Amino acid sequence: MMRLLQRHLLGFATLLVAGAAAAQAPSATPNPKPPASDADPSGAAKPATESADGAAGSVSDADDADDDDDEEDEDELPGDRLTQDRDTELDVLNTLPEPAEPREGDQAVAPPAPPFGRLRTVDFGPLFGVTWRKAESAPQSYDAGFTWGAFARVDVWRFLGARVSYLNSRHSVDGAPTVDGSVRGAYPTLQSYSFRATLEPTWAPSFAAEQLRLFGVLGVGWGKTRIEHIEDDDGAHHLTSVRAGVFLEYPLGLGVSYDLLDGWLSLGALYTFALHSRTTGPIHQEARGVSQGGERVNIAGLPEPTHSQTLALTIAVVF
Repeated sequence: MMRLLQRHLLGFATLLVAGAAAAQAPSATPNPKPPASDADPSGAAKPATESADGAAGSVSDADDADDDDDEEDEDELPGDRLTQDRDTELDVLNTLPEPAEPREGDQAVAPPAPPFGRLRTVDFGPLFGVTWRKAESAPQSYDAGFTWGAFARVDVWRFLGARVSYLNSRHSVDGAPTVDGSVRGAYPTLQSYSFRATLEPTWAPSFAAEQLRLFGVLGVGWGKTRIEHIEDDDGAHHLTSVRAGVFLEYPLGLGVSYDLLDGWLSLGALYTFALHSRTTGPIHQEARGVSQGGERVNIAGLPEPTHSQTLALTIAVVF
């Protein structure tokens, strides 16, 4: 913009100078001369013409110089410079050598994709096994009994699980009841069930891809025992009514489980040893009964279990 303004000012000044020179030419010569073609080459009009021509030539030269400056400015636009720089960078990149192909031994082999799996949430399923109950020294004892139940297990932490279980077992009583100091009659089957809550420190060996899990068992439980009527020798008369008792137990044990079907199914085995305490109830106390002849008799209670052992197999569906 400044150059354009300077160009117009210069042209305007040149025209003023040319006009002033043309105005002063007649006053310098009193008698007008004929046209330049007929006049003497040494006439006075010749310098004025030459001055006008010189002024016009100066204006033309100034215009040409400004045009050249404008062309140089147009050639130096920022967009053109960026284009030139980009082309130069591309030329440099094209001249770089291509990277060499890696050798077969140097190529990193990607590990195979793991099979479809899922996050563990809750294991739920049944258990089946056998339970042994040990009683104090007494004429009667408890035989091993079939055990069934159900459980639910959740992973509290990677190395810790929690389980709640229900166990139901039935035991035959080895020995006859003591009635008024004499042994007669027979005991029915002892029924027992318990609820347990346990914590399970867990270890998953790395060589088994965390499908195999070993765990310990530590917890507490509450249980109840129940026995039906005690019958006379011939089985025709009930000596007593139904009796029951309750107990607390503290299971300790070990277990193992193995995941199948990409973690959707789990098979396992469990062993627990449970100490019993606070065993109470009429089932372990002397009771009054009525004999077949209508006589009142005293019947000794069943011995209190001191501990129990359970070995069970488990199968669980993972939800």
